[in-house]
Amino acid sequence: MKFLLSFISENAKELKESSAALFLSIFASAVAGAFLSNSKEMLLIIPGLIILIPGATNMRGAIFGAVGARLGSAFHLGQIKSFSLKNDIVKTNVLSSVYLSVIFPVMLASLASLFSRLLGYKGATISTFITIAFIGSIVAGSILLVVTFFIAFTAYGRGWDPDNVTAPLIASIGDIITLPSLLFAAWLTLRFSRFSGYFSLAVIGLLMALVVSILLGGDSKTRTIVIQSAVVLSVTTLLNTLSGLLLQEKLVALIAIPSILVLLPAFLSQGGNIGSIFASRFSTKLHLGIIQEKGRGRIETIKEMLGAYTFALLIFPAVGVISIGISGFMGIPNILGAKLVLVSLFGGLIVTTIVVLASFYISIFFMRRSIDPDNVIVPIITSLADILGVVSLVIVLTLFGAV
Repeated sequence: MKFLLSFISENAKELKESSAALFLSIFASAVAGAFLSNSKEMLLIIPGLIILIPGATNMRGAIFGAVGARLGSAFHLGQIKSFSLKNDIVKTNVLSSVYLSVIFPVMLASLASLFSRLLGYKGATISTFITIAFIGSIVAGSILLVVTFFIAFTAYGRGWDPDNVTAPLIASIGDIITLPSLLFAAWLTLRFSRFSGYFSLAVIGLLMALVVSILLGGDSKTRTIVIQSAVVLSVTTLLNTLSGLLLQEKLVALIAIPSILVLLPAFLSQGGNIGSIFASRFSTKLHLGIIQEKGRGRIETIKEMLGAYTFALLIFPAVGVISIGISGFMGIPNILGAKLVLVSLFGGLIVTTIVVLASFYISIFFMRRSIDPDNVIVPIITSLADILGVVSLVIVLTLFGAV
């Protein structure tokens, strides 16, 4: 209790600014989960569609979360005062997000198709995967680009620190927008299936043109952002594809428990949020020398780890309660009843333990090689949390005899 009070006291400002955003994130993700639960027929009609979901949602957060972070830094440095496409920072972030929103859905679709075939799943064709992933990305990306700039400039205008509110709000809004966009793209692809082959070829042609433009164009700032982001997004896209494959493997069991589909997006996103918070705070203290990789600052390290568990004990029961409430409001069956809260809590503690340890060792690994952990750790941890989240849910559901 003494530690908990000390932790809250030391982080009162950050908790005050981010708590509303975090709970909005849980609520929004649960609403997205309700949408997913009510679209289970589409998941069965297009085999392998669920493989795209972790990658699509995580990609939106990675691309536009990074835009929000760069805008936040630009505000702090006085490089932006108002929105203008003539501003180099604004223009560079718009262009880089567009490039990445075209390139990586094609990669995600290709990996989903490849792994589906290698593992013997009777998945959709690669042209179907590319069409769905691309249309879903363009629809969701267009909305999120506007929303990201609006949130960042509004937060700055109200005197808030954009770093404390942009990431969780983008994550929550991204969940609400990405899933419906992806499912809309799936419906559209089914409706005009005879054109998907031609459309996917056009997308590949656009992709090649954009890659040439990036490599040979004169905008070095945009090229730098795209290339640096591409390295991390390549890794996270692969990890998220593996997460999607796990969901595909358990699809029938998940559909049989509709409330789990409601819980799923919020559960996965909060696991990533806790890992990201720990990773960001830990790497900051590494930079400041408060913690050193050779052992100094062990008390601070333990304190940050316990802080992550404090967040987990507060957040994951809330995920379960909100999921139960939304399931009841939307008329979605909840055969687990109040046990859904325990499933969320126990699964969340498993995820928290592993992502905290992973963040600790990965941050030290990069620091020892003179690589800034801030540039790579958050996307890796959020993607790892997706895989671990699916595995931990399956473990806990098995222990409860639900699957």
